[in-house]
Amino acid sequence: MPRPKVDNHKTAIVILRSAKKHFLQKGFDGTSIGEIADEAHINKSLIYHHFGSKEKLWKSVKEEILKSTRDVNFDRTDFTKGTFKEFIKNFVTFRFQVYARNPDLIRLMHWQRLESHNALVGLPNNNFALYHNYILECQQRAEIRSDMPSEMILYLILSMPVNGFLDRASFLSTKMGQAHYLSYIIDSLLAILSPQS
Repeated sequence: MPRPKVDNHKTAIVILRSAKKHFLQKGFDGTSIGEIADEAHINKSLIYHHFGSKEKLWKSVKEEILKSTRDVNFDRTDFTKGTFKEFIKNFVTFRFQVYARNPDLIRLMHWQRLESHNALVGLPNNNFALYHNYILECQQRAEIRSDMPSEMILYLILSMPVNGFLDRASFLSTKMGQAHYLSYIIDSLLAILSPQS
């Protein structure tokens, strides 16, 4: 008697749903592969078959959360076209909106902070090198200050849009508060990073 065909795509979705539930509730360290497999009603080996490791499963869950609510492709959007001012406005606004729309992403980031596994941070195909090179180019063109290390500049740009959400700032609970705070972030970054006279 032939064995029934397994739908790999459906199995991966079931695994992701189970992993998301457990990772959000208990973080990376508090979740076992066995718990994810039991919830998904599958054998543990299928998790490794589909995702390779627990760390890769964590990143896949994070990617899935991003995909579920964004309306632009994060990895293929090139914010480095145009002036530095346009970059700050567009890139920071985009990142801010991603965090505003994804409370589950914020929760995963809280777990990352608590557990401090370097392997959990970031996403596959992220554009860190692209943005770092762009910062260096802007410094060479004297569009932004050159007395600050480029890594620190990029850190400011990446971290400011998320910090208010990570800290659960009360003023971010309304659309008006979010709009004002986003405007302050953009204005602050442009003021801080403008070439010093």
